[in-house]
Amino acid sequence: MNLARGCISELLGGAEPTSVTVEKIFSSVYQKYGVKKEDLVSTKRNKEIAYARHITVYLIREITEMSLPNIAKIFNRDHSTIISSIETIERKLITDAMLDFEIKEIVKEVSPNI
Repeated sequence: MNLARGCISELLGGAEPTSVTVEKIFSSVYQKYGVKKEDLVSTKRNKEIAYARHITVYLIREITEMSLPNIAKIFNRDHSTIISSIETIERKLITDAMLDFEIKEIVKEVSPNI
């Protein structure tokens, strides 16, 4: 499987497989917000976990352009919940300059080409 990914990556001009990028996003969010991947994909709804989950969903959609149903599978949720998470972050980005900065920093860390 790794060999196949490497070959496909070479054919696509060195682009990383989406699964690697998604793992990098989870790792970056974990480091930034101190929330484990298990918590991000769990049904826990406390404020810190939900906030980090919303950011993770938003970043996966923005960076990988993965479909909403595929993102929903990662988080064991319905695609409408994923839409809600994305919209929550988009609304906050309008008024929260610090959130905008944090997201741009994570994007740079995860995919320096963007």
